[in-house]
Amino acid sequence: EDAESGLSDWDTNDWGLTSTSSYNGNYSITDSPQGNYSNNSITAIRTSNQINLDGLNYPTARFAAKWNIESNYDFVQFQVSTDSTHWTSLPGIYTENGSGSGTQNTGEVGYDGQSDWVEETVDLSAYADESAVYFRFILKSDGGVTRDGFYFDDFSIQGYLNYLPGDLDENGELDIFDVLNIVELILSNVELNEFQQTRADVNFDGEVNIYDILAMVDIILSN
Repeated sequence: EDAESGLSDWDTNDWGLTSTSSYNGNYSITDSPQGNYSNNSITAIRTSNQINLDGLNYPTARFAAKWNIESNYDFVQFQVSTDSTHWTSLPGIYTENGSGSGTQNTGEVGYDGQSDWVEETVDLSAYADESAVYFRFILKSDGGVTRDGFYFDDFSIQGYLNYLPGDLDENGELDIFDVLNIVELILSNVELNEFQQTRADVNFDGEVNIYDILAMVDIILSN
């Protein structure tokens, strides 16, 4: 998500696009596009759709970020959930431990103080087997000082596939038999199991359809 394509993949709450500062392109995403964040605020932006991490080795979340957050009292956290209700804060390269004051709970991790643009990496290995994962950034402020807030850009989930997309017969290669298998799955119009959904979604759009067949044919012909 490079912010240039809009916010269709996010449930934004009060967050939005800004051209005030960006890491790449003209826009980034921030908690308070009109200025400083508010006192006594809790506002979050989360991924609209679930993300499938199953089949990824060493998955990570990567994004560029900058922030100006009241030190030791206000906090921005990057969190993960498998049900979009219960959230866990994850540490990155630049997170700090909560101070126990203001909105910073002891034992929690997040971003405060001030930083120019950095490239952040968050380890998602604990969720590598999960097929439905949500992510969010959440800002929490107390009733004291407010600052400019948190910006992020170029958000992505990365990892190494531990399988060959489209290889439904698990013979280690893509061929016409795999294409026929996908055609059969589509025409059968039945609910796919997790293995079928993951392997047959060749273009990684979350659906199994004619576009996966076209992607398969393109891969086979290019080889």
